[in-house]
Amino acid sequence: MPKISIDIPHKLSKNDARNRINKFASTELNKSDLGLSELNVKWHDKGANFSFKITAVGIKGDLLVEQNFVNITSNIPFIFFPLKGQIEKIIRDHAATILK
Repeated sequence: MPKISIDIPHKLSKNDARNRINKFASTELNKSDLGLSELNVKWHDKGANFSFKITAVGIKGDLLVEQNFVNITSNIPFIFFPLKGQIEKIIRDHAATILK
């Protein structure tokens, strides 16, 4: 499977970054027009494991929250490979807004 690995810089504390991501995942993401369902986020010491479905296709990944950046990694199904660049842009744009 193709892999996505994105670093998103921020100037927040780790705790503030985590709180903003958690708020987005628990409220705003469900209202977005991204077509996501069955979102599951499990937090641990340094970040979270996440999973969701988009158009009935399951995706899993990891989120690492550091002092100056957040790293998001995920293997994407081959069906989404032609959209890899667009997916990365959507993630970067949303993350930049959340971590402002």
